[in-house]
Amino acid sequence: MIKRRILARSKNGCLFCSFETLADASQPTPSRIQTVTDQKEKWSKQGHQVKPSDVRCLIKNLLDSNQFSQALEASEWMGEQNVFDIFAEDYAARLYLVDHVLGLEEAEKFFKSIPVNMRDYFVYSTLLSSYTRSEKTLDKAEATFEKMRKLGGLLKPSPCNSMISLYGQLKNRDMVENLVREMQEQKVGSDSATWNNVLRVYVDPSKIKEMETFKTRVDEQGINLEGSTIVTMARAYNRSGLVQKAIEMYGDVPGTQGEL
Repeated sequence: MIKRRILARSKNGCLFCSFETLADASQPTPSRIQTVTDQKEKWSKQGHQVKPSDVRCLIKNLLDSNQFSQALEASEWMGEQNVFDIFAEDYAARLYLVDHVLGLEEAEKFFKSIPVNMRDYFVYSTLLSSYTRSEKTLDKAEATFEKMRKLGGLLKPSPCNSMISLYGQLKNRDMVENLVREMQEQKVGSDSATWNNVLRVYVDPSKIKEMETFKTRVDEQGINLEGSTIVTMARAYNRSGLVQKAIEMYGDVPGTQGEL
């Protein structure tokens, strides 16, 4: 998940600590944010500053409990205090939250407000993830991807996976194959998401042999197929009249038996 990626690390190591010094997660969000303020004042009197890791812990826990609006409030509070060193990952987290809560248009506005020197891999990857959700923003996705390429930000599989997923929605196999080739040439490590996304592009009732050939390549690399990929392949078999193979594929996914 994108939220897991952007809330993982800072330049100084782990971005989030254990959730120890803040109020219980069952408290209303305003109370929890006020608790951070009270803690800051308390520490200031003791000669200490509020720990930014505490606020990041709060944001993470709100995200983990799917309280996105409240997490955005906490993220905005953090940015407004002017007492923390804000990292690119903090901007990426807020960009993700703005998109999730307020929509892509507001996320684009926020992106433009991010200092240029903070627009790193995490920020662009978050923006790219937003653009690759819809075929309507293909041009913006491609422009963002090209920006990342020029900045040398394509050393991880995530951006390529996002574009492969989008091209898969568009049934653009040529672009998918081009990206896979680029990943191999640049020695970008593929992960399970890469191969699941690519395999879905090959799922076509009229191209069963190609689908099976590619699945063999995936199996040889020990890649585990996601349930949704297996179901898609099974349906392709079923539409091709290969019912027995479809049943066998469905059998690999718990809870899908009898769906054909």
